[in-house]
Amino acid sequence: MKGRSEDLGLKEDQGPGEAGPDPEAQKFLLVIETMRESGAYDWADDTLTRIYDWVVEHGRISEGQVKAIRNIRDARARAAEELNIEDQ
Repeated sequence: MKGRSEDLGLKEDQGPGEAGPDPEAQKFLLVIETMRESGAYDWADDTLTRIYDWVVEHGRISEGQVKAIRNIRDARARAAEELNIEDQ
């Protein structure tokens, strides 16, 4: 469902994502890039890619997406701890 530009807080000539991601979203785009480039999160690459693409398209990030990124990061750390290996 598309909202009206005034409901979304957009200027009439500005669509979602046209001005670039907001600073919070930009921060998480960098986090996702780092996670994907590390190779340590290949098991979650599909989810990270979908979040990344959505954020680029819409220029913002939801609380649920932030939580998903943190859950992926934390799952890696927990697995390393449980397996008694150094988290990279």
